[in-house]
Amino acid sequence: MKRAHVYSIILFALMLVGATAVDEPPARLDVTVPDIVISQKGDADIVEIPGGDQLLIEQGRPQIPYYSVSQDYPPGYRVQNVRLLERSEPEKHPGLNLPVIILEDQPELPIEMLPGWYPEDDFTWQVWQNYDESATLQINLYPFRYKPESKDALFFKTYQFAIDYVQSEVKIQHLQAEVDDGGEVTVEGWIQNDGHPQDLFIDAVIKCYGSNALVDGLPIRHLSDFSGEGSFSMDWSGIADEPETLYVEVILTDLSGNVLAQHVAPLLNAPMEEEEAIQEITAEGPSPFITRNLVLALLALAGGAIVVALIFAGFVFFLTKKKKQG
Repeated sequence: MKRAHVYSIILFALMLVGATAVDEPPARLDVTVPDIVISQKGDADIVEIPGGDQLLIEQGRPQIPYYSVSQDYPPGYRVQNVRLLERSEPEKHPGLNLPVIILEDQPELPIEMLPGWYPEDDFTWQVWQNYDESATLQINLYPFRYKPESKDALFFKTYQFAIDYVQSEVKIQHLQAEVDDGGEVTVEGWIQNDGHPQDLFIDAVIKCYGSNALVDGLPIRHLSDFSGEGSFSMDWSGIADEPETLYVEVILTDLSGNVLAQHVAPLLNAPMEEEEAIQEITAEGPSPFITRNLVLALLALAGGAIVVALIFAGFVFFLTKKKKQG
């Protein structure tokens, strides 16, 4: 019985270890890209990847497909880097005539393709922060490459990635960014560290929606031995036109440069001061609310006068009738 009891304890411990291992996010990702499909449209060859998309961001480049994969990470895990460990030998596809990308409405024809293998990158990656504090890693693969000079193409079918991540108990609880009429931006955030005290660096940048292009950066702030809850405020000036096309991204890092928390917020118009609001109402004339109240008040006075007149008329009628009876 004692030996059986010991075996049961060991089995239970192994089950716990196995359950813990299952809960760990993957540190490696294997990807198999679906086979390409080639069709003809006029004199051009159209190359597609089932479940993929077309890379159409640079005029003068060949129209090629790309493929995206994603991996979710639970709250508390922050992806730091994605590394390509291995990929398969390329399949060769010679003699393809791919269409050229045209982005202008009225381009000067003909448009010649830019020379060299395209695209140059093997892959790109980005992390999307979700509202529940989890994160989604997205990897954009460029398994199909094309060289216009020789009309040669290469296709890589399998990939192996290593994903570096850290555990973090630092959170950005709330973030807001306001811009006034003069282009002054105020960024305010509330952060929380449930772990041990540590140095934090606050890096805030302003980017464009869609392209995520960097517009400018705010000075980096340093919080020494921070723990618990706290807030920060940062100011920046120089916003150009159309601030609604911009957003603020704030990243918290440690002394080693590890990303511990990340959050984005749109640029919102700052609320007007009370005096400015009054001046605007005056400039535009009386508000509908004031006009409506005035009408209601006049109606109430008129209604009261009618009631008084009816009561008086009834009283006079009563006295006249009584006098006739007498």
